[in-house]
Amino acid sequence: MAFRLLRMNGYDVSSDELSHVSQASTFHDSLEGYLNQTKSLLELYKASKLCLSENELILENISNWSGRLLTEKLCCSGTKRTPILGEVEYTLKFPFYATVETLDRKRNIEHFDSRVSQQLKTKNLLCHVNQDILDFAIEDFSISQSIYQDELRHLERWEKENRLHQLRFLRKGSLINCYLSAAATISAHEFSDARIACAKAIALVLVTDDFFDVGASKEEQENLIALVEKYVSLNLISLSTLPETALVYYALQMSHPSCFSNDCLRWDHHHKVEFYSEQVEVVFSAFYTTVNQLGEMASAVQNCDVTKHLDETWLHYMRSVATEAKWQRNQYVPTVEEYMTDALTSYGMGPIMLTSLYFVQNKLMKHIIKDPEYSELLRLMGTCGRLLNDTQGFERESRDGKLNIISLLVLQSGGSMSIEAAQEATQESVASCRRDLLRMVVREDRVVPRPCKEVFWRFCKTAHLFYCHTDGFSSPKEMLHAMNAIFREPLKLQTSSPLAVQSEK
Repeated sequence: MAFRLLRMNGYDVSSDELSHVSQASTFHDSLEGYLNQTKSLLELYKASKLCLSENELILENISNWSGRLLTEKLCCSGTKRTPILGEVEYTLKFPFYATVETLDRKRNIEHFDSRVSQQLKTKNLLCHVNQDILDFAIEDFSISQSIYQDELRHLERWEKENRLHQLRFLRKGSLINCYLSAAATISAHEFSDARIACAKAIALVLVTDDFFDVGASKEEQENLIALVEKYVSLNLISLSTLPETALVYYALQMSHPSCFSNDCLRWDHHHKVEFYSEQVEVVFSAFYTTVNQLGEMASAVQNCDVTKHLDETWLHYMRSVATEAKWQRNQYVPTVEEYMTDALTSYGMGPIMLTSLYFVQNKLMKHIIKDPEYSELLRLMGTCGRLLNDTQGFERESRDGKLNIISLLVLQSGGSMSIEAAQEATQESVASCRRDLLRMVVREDRVVPRPCKEVFWRFCKTAHLFYCHTDGFSSPKEMLHAMNAIFREPLKLQTSSPLAVQSEK
């Protein structure tokens, strides 16, 4: 436990500290092994998962033998599940990099509640102290759930105001999945604006992805890109160069966007917007309104104008998605290197991450965003997400005649690599990127502040949650359990404290 806590909090702890239990035999000879301590075995297994490089053989050995013994304990227990065996089952099923804070918090409260309930039956002296701790946790969870429900209602209004629900090509249940992703990544009460901004950014990425993937013709795609390019180029003009009437109009529109019709959603009175179709108008209007609002809010948080870099990041993302659509239309087969260069951008983490961080970290200076450390964090997180997405989406995209990293690896090998081998190689790449990302997050701060780096890591964990068994964004039913657990379901408690009863109500 000490090894795990120290390493996750940035201390340079060598895995050599666990060399004395690198083999199962040395554990069995210890006091914990002699007493058959399941808890100690579980802590060893958890510690073994914190690899920061591929040559930590001690941790790999511990993971292998401790995981095997824990699995045997579960099999021998049958259907009987004590609290500790329930924790074992959960840990084996969901590795630490595929769990998110909001779900862990709910499960930990319920697990702690069962312990308090047992202490009450045995008249344990610590039960009153633990009951106070439990009551605080229950109240905190209840507050969180109430905040999440309010934010979700805000997003549902935003979706209707921007007519996104009218887009027939948009995958079903996408909005709640977008918010689930945001809430799972940025869970603290005080980051409400960050969560909402993050969810809107994810939603815009999904709208754009579906628009270019299945929803639009070549002409519509070109029209949208031209409109966004024009918007960004005009937005780069300093507001000080605009006439006074335009400044007043701009200020009113930013502060009261609902008072303006879609015909008024323009950057200038004197530029006529020409939409190829109604759905281009809906997508562009939602993009224009939302990105402008988020830029204004982020600039207020940062106390400086950050709209330029935000706009450029969105344009870079849209051009990347358009490139993939062009490849698909022309039946062009890129190399693995070409594909990954574009796919890292088309995954959409650039605008999502930047939007989120502007609301999480005050004074996120330009030199931080431009630093190679930030680029590497974004590359590692984006690679994990893209490869996980491609792995789960391979069969569906193959049926649709679309290429991804799995099919490209097989094609580039000339038939020498099977689909199974390509999937295994992709999973190894995910594991390597995940290790490198965790190492960057927990090591000593350099240019990127630790709170920002932790958001990268939490996004990585959320991606593992969404792509654990399927593509969570394309299969909303698969995420239904997580949605209900976070947003709707009350805590499952055994105690009868006033706060516990209130939570159940």
